[in-house]
Amino acid sequence: MIAGSETIHQGPVNPLDSLAISLKEDILVNSIFAGSQTLTVPNFGGVFCGGFNSPFCPNPNPEPPVVDPKPNPIFLEWKEMAEAGGG
Repeated sequence: MIAGSETIHQGPVNPLDSLAISLKEDILVNSIFAGSQTLTVPNFGGVFCGGFNSPFCPNPNPEPPVVDPKPNPIFLEWKEMAEAGGG
């Protein structure tokens, strides 16, 4: 199981190559992306890609986020990783 909300490309090992090797050994890797699937624009005007202040975090005074329909690029990395891992 791998879970997170940051880019999967943070070290010297290519995670997609590692997942392909795992599948050949009958090892299924389940991945969970813990962030927003689209880009959201919080109240302070910047673009935010999941985590705190994302639509999935509790807020005592919730306001609907402004959603950019473009996919979150980090979500797309995790989606590719899930497919490479057999998910």
